[in-house]
Amino acid sequence: HDPPQTVRVTVQKYLAAIEDNSSARRNYFVGYFETSAGYDTNVNAATSEALVPLPILGNIPITLSTSKTKSADEYFGINGSLSIIHPVSEHFAFYVGTDLRLRDNLSQTNFDTMNLNGNLGGIYSFRQQDSLKLGLSSGTFELGGVGYFDTNGVNGELRHAFSPENLMSVFAQEMRYG
Repeated sequence: HDPPQTVRVTVQKYLAAIEDNSSARRNYFVGYFETSAGYDTNVNAATSEALVPLPILGNIPITLSTSKTKSADEYFGINGSLSIIHPVSEHFAFYVGTDLRLRDNLSQTNFDTMNLNGNLGGIYSFRQQDSLKLGLSSGTFELGGVGYFDTNGVNGELRHAFSPENLMSVFAQEMRYG
């Protein structure tokens, strides 16, 4: 037996409202991927002079080995980030993400870099155009394939959207290096 038309319409409205409400709280992803290539004229950030005066020794010049002077190289880079946002209510969401930056030199591999970071936290949205994001982060930096330093920290960001195309953001962080 079919229910009356008015009951069917009412049930369909409720089912549509439930679907709209649940789809508004579905997880979503945010990220980017980019590549770069180029030529770095001073990959090791060194002086181009082989003779360097030492003021502490009365400006007596010392000779640097070629490995300690300016070196050029071609490089290739990959950068990317991926975060998942998990809304739990109309105004609050959790996030977790990672960020990777690689730069490989063709011959000067002692100066290859890798920076890998992870982050997690919460986002509180209020007044429709404002949000507050608070989180924790941890990361590592390698130089030439060797661990150089690690980081741990807290961060916060306050955003105000003037329009869909224009927003202002204030960001603060406290990082510890180890």
